[in-house]
Amino acid sequence: MRRSTLVAAALAMASLASPRASRADEVRDVSGRSEEQVVSISQEKGLTVVKTGSGRTIPLDKVKEISFDDAAPGERGSSTIVLANGDVLRGEIGAGTESAVEIDTPSLGKVKVDLDVIAAVFHDVAAEKEHKLVLKHLGKLGGAPGGERFALKPNKDLLLLKSADAKTAGSVRTISRKGVVFPPTFEKTPVPLSQVEAVIFTGQAQKMLDEKLPAPAAGKTIVRLRCADGSVVTGTVSKLVNGKLELHHALGELTLPTSERKEVPGQLLTLLVENGAFTYLSDLVPTKVAESFPEGFDRDAQIFGWKRDAEVVSGEPLSLGRRTFEKGLGVHTQCSLTYDLRGAWSKLRVTVGVDDQASRAASAHAASVVFRVLVDGKPAKEIAAGLTKRTGEAPTDLEIKVEGAKSLELVVDYADSLHILGRADWADAHLVK
Repeated sequence: MRRSTLVAAALAMASLASPRASRADEVRDVSGRSEEQVVSISQEKGLTVVKTGSGRTIPLDKVKEISFDDAAPGERGSSTIVLANGDVLRGEIGAGTESAVEIDTPSLGKVKVDLDVIAAVFHDVAAEKEHKLVLKHLGKLGGAPGGERFALKPNKDLLLLKSADAKTAGSVRTISRKGVVFPPTFEKTPVPLSQVEAVIFTGQAQKMLDEKLPAPAAGKTIVRLRCADGSVVTGTVSKLVNGKLELHHALGELTLPTSERKEVPGQLLTLLVENGAFTYLSDLVPTKVAESFPEGFDRDAQIFGWKRDAEVVSGEPLSLGRRTFEKGLGVHTQCSLTYDLRGAWSKLRVTVGVDDQASRAASAHAASVVFRVLVDGKPAKEIAAGLTKRTGEAPTDLEIKVEGAKSLELVVDYADSLHILGRADWADAHLVK
């Protein structure tokens, strides 16, 4: 049994000499309006609010996304820790004990993590393979925003080595920069990290995870932060002032610089609101899924099955017209996803197109797909005849009226290229009240 430890994040951030506004490429709210500057995020009368350079005060739950232009993707480090709630820490593995491991991240500093809240650790693994290993051993992530959990719970810890196809079952004793101690097979001498591909951890009991990795309190606006080093963390914003954002996270209080200081770039790429006055379809569970290839073609459901917040085949972020989307649905022709609306929403907003990955993969073949939206079983008036999109075309923004509707069906069908490279995105798909 692993001993319980207090999970903490140690950050060394010096205060800025003078107040400074965080420059943002875009602040998008649920109305579709954009701002170009964030002055601060603070607590007022029990609400978390965003103050902008134009003088507006916007409740955070009315904001969809903030992109900060003082940060750019940087070095990710050689190791990745995936937490049981889907959060990701990227950096270099440091010291380790029988109860915790430390990871030194470029964006968040040194973070000490209880082994009991870890779902997987990867070392020098490409993003696409990392994604496939997560799906294979942990399954898809599901649950309410802030309290997500993986669907699968392995019975034993698994050690995957780069030089061997077979996996070794056992129990992780320690993980550190020295390697992985993994009895009974590797009990006396640590396996060097350079030989390790992945460590998959035993699925812990829900009650224990709720205690050690609790979801934010009910009624709080939950945000997901994507950092310059590739780390992704969820929690609630305490404040953003003087170019620093403070986040209340299950690991403790985390601080990220959002603007450049002393020639060091900001470390926050995007802030995404998870549970505001709207909901992302990728956070909902479809009531019906139908997927297929043309008759006579083999289809691997693990590779070509629809994905939440990821391109369907590669597992990388959704990308349309060279723009990356944090949220959305990646699907492959032919695919139908049906959702129960219960008359609670007024509009569906979404950006559609063939993912840029298909354009990069295209050689002799160009992909073409048809997007259809059915509201209560009938074609949406806005695209009654369907919308055909091809590789290389600019994406299309759609706004579909769904007021009073009970069901919503998203269909991607074949056009004139059968299923070849039919990698389609329902990017930023969200329902507005």
